[in-house]
Amino acid sequence: FIRLTLREFIPTSTVHKVKQMLDLFDMLVDDWRGKDGVEIPSPSATTSLLESLFVFALVWGLGANLPNDQRAKLEAFLRPLFAGQVEEFPKPKKCKFAKSQMPPERGSLFDFVFKKDS
Repeated sequence: FIRLTLREFIPTSTVHKVKQMLDLFDMLVDDWRGKDGVEIPSPSATTSLLESLFVFALVWGLGANLPNDQRAKLEAFLRPLFAGQVEEFPKPKKCKFAKSQMPPERGSLFDFVFKKDS
């Protein structure tokens, strides 16, 4: 979708977009490494936290290099995808994003901040 439909500030390869997303996700999951006395999140909170962190990393990993008008188009593509409303790409049955895990509908996906402690 990004390659075929959107315009970037600086053209980047698909591999670099994925690497950027995964690097961001890797940084966000540092808590699960248990380093420096940081308490590892509880197993009951792990799935929802990881899903939320993945959404955050996906949005910024793929959309950081897009102008604002192009980010709006990416958002129009991603929101229905996250909600499981795209027939060609159904949401996996095990993936149950709660409304609280998703970015708020008001504003842009790029406006929200994810706080792991709340």
